Amino acid sequence: MHRIIVLEAVPRSLQEETNQLSLQGFYVYAAELGLPAKQIKEGRFDLILIDGKSSSLSAYKKVGDLRSAGITIPVVILASKGYEVLKSVVSSSDNGNRYQELLSQIAQLLRYRKAITCGVDSYRFNGVTVDFKRYTVIKDGKPIELTPLELRLLQFMISRRNEVLSRDEILNAVWGEDLYVDTRTIDTHIAHLRGKIEKNPSQPKLILSVRGVGYRFEG
Repeated sequence: MHRIIVLEAVPRSLQEETNQLSLQGFYVYAAELGLPAKQIKEGRFDLILIDGKSSSLSAYKKVGDLRSAGITIPVVILASKGYEVLKSVVSSSDNGNRYQELLSQIAQLLRYRKAITCGVDSYRFNGVTVDFKRYTVIKDGKPIELTPLELRLLQFMISRRNEVLSRDEILNAVWGEDLYVDTRTIDTHIAHLRGKIEKNPSQPKLILSVRGVGYRFEG
């Protein structure tokens, strides 16, 4: 069972989100935003949900404190207009849709966390250094930003480097078997990833297309 800690600026401010997560089978522990990082680390949580509705400044400061303390697990900030997940915003005016989007984002982050826990911690190739635990990517000495999904996609391809991977294999490993995703979505994300890690994305040397099958990573 995945363990999620909910940090609230105001008591019970995220009660609805806590209830929704509990109904989905997560172990949820609610605490004050000021809970020391040491106690959070000792709790061995898989994900942190932070209340940013009351004070976004306090929420971001908390994230900085957590990272400074060496806590690298995924963080989701609930802002007044939507959910902010590692710099990407998911918002909706309908509560039902918002909860579903939140659950989807959490499931995605937890799958990625499982992948990096079971896979390689870091990898170097063609001037690129990836640290999956710290969520950092350096290319030719400069940091570049990959989304959680792009990092999970790259981690999977690295773990199966030099193998031909079908689109279905990639879909099941990265997106999950229970989520419908058109195969063209995979091609789009591959194109975005190439644009960030390839020296010449129009003539890729790392992520190669295998006609009629899928892709092969040769980094």
